This record gives sequence, structure tokens and C-alpha cells, in this order.
Amino acid sequence: MISEGKDIFGFERHRQEEEIDRQKRLSSLKQLNSELLIKELWRPVGLKRPSSNFSDEITWGQVNLGEAIRLDISPFGSLKIITRRIVNDLEGNKTWICKDAIPLPDGHYDGEETVLAMEVFDKVNEINKSPIDSPKKDYNLEHLALKLAGKIKVERPVKIMIFDRIKKLNENHYIVAMNFSGHGLEAPTQRRMEQFHIHLFFDPSRGLVRSYGTGIESPTKVHKWEAQVSEFDEHFAPTQSTEEIITNLLNILRTY
Repeated sequence: MISEGKDIFGFERHRQEEEIDRQKRLSSLKQLNSELLIKELWRPVGLKRPSSNFSDEITWGQVNLGEAIRLDISPFGSLKIITRRIVNDLEGNKTWICKDAIPLPDGHYDGEETVLAMEVFDKVNEINKSPIDSPKKDYNLEHLALKLAGKIKVERPVKIMIFDRIKKLNENHYIVAMNFSGHGLEAPTQRRMEQFHIHLFFDPSRGLVRSYGTGIESPTKVHKWEAQVSEFDEHFAPTQSTEEIITNLLNILRTY
């Protein structure tokens, strides 16, 4: 007979070990000062001058002209620095595509804001000098799904997640599913995390790739498998390399 609440899978012990390692790592890091980082980045990129509507973002260039790069210190999911560039989709709509992602687990960084700002600014300059990515009428989404799954298997960007499978919904929609170590993860809301899904979707009418990640939860003691609010939601252009798209998705996932 199994006692209710007994850790028969050893997951609680694994979580405790993960938490101890996390606290040790964080004790050697410092909390990121996002306002100072933005201040350090407040300078032109080429001919593009900086502007901002919020304290945690900065935009270079003019959005209405379709020539802009935006950096966002995003708390969406967990803290990360996302650099996006604006492109026109096949319908003529302006869309921000993800060009770079820097994970900041628990809002910490191993270094000084001035040093991080230099690294980020160099990347923004690199993006600015590169050709603007463009949409396409078709895209090999299966190739992206297979490559992403392979990287997740090898790198395990989130240590408590293990690759499960790729699910093909149709030619333009794949799901890369991951299980949680043990037998699901109990959330603070008394709900159990069953899986985490990375959706890969290609929209032929717009010519862009969209990827978003959702946790799949069930009420405790019930298996309902309900999708939660997205942890991230990004667009990519088919002209971006598969490596660039996957690297950014994995870096975003590392903040989970």
C-alpha cells in the first residue's frame, strides 16, 4: 500500500538538491539593475537614435519606417533580455522578430551592468549591420522541430524537464513536449504541472514562424491537462538560420 504524499519517485529529493544548487549559484551573483543597464545602452546604433516609452525597454530607429531594433528586459516567464527587429510580413504588417535572447535566471547576472551593456550593445550593432530578415511563403517546420528536439535532448536547458515527444498537428504546427522529472511538478496553486509544450507554428499567409511555450497543468489528484498562459511568445523569420532560432528558444527556456 502506498501512503498518500509519499515521494515514491524521488522527485522531492531531486527538487531539494536543485534548489540548494540554485541558492549557491545565486549567492555568488548580483541582482541586475535594469535602469542602469538601459542608461548604459542609451546611445545611437549607427544612424538610429534611442527612444523609450518604458523604463525597461529601448528602441533604436523609427518603427513607422520599418527600420527599428528594440531591446526589452522582460519579466514575462522570468527575467531575460530580448532583442527584436521589426520586419514586414507578407501582408504588409510590421512584426517584431526575436534576434537575440540573454537569460537572467532569477534576475541575477555574473558581472557588472557596464560590462553586460557592452556585450549587448555589440550584439545590437551586429544585428543592425546585418540584412533585414524577410518572410517566405513556405518553410520546413519539421526540420526546425527535429533540430530543436535534438538540442533539448542533449542540453536539457531546464534540468527538471525531460524531452518526451514531437507531436505533429499539421504541416504548419508542431509541438515539442517535455515531461517533468518524477511524476509531475506540484505548482504553488495546488495544481500539478504535467508537461511543458513548445509550439512551433508557421503562418503561410504572413510568412513568419511563431513559437510560444505553455505549461500543461491539472488540478491535484485529477488529470485534466489544461494549457496555461504562455511563458513566452516570439516570432521568427524563415531567413533566420535554424541555429539562431533554436539558440534563442533555448535561452528563453533557460529562465523557466
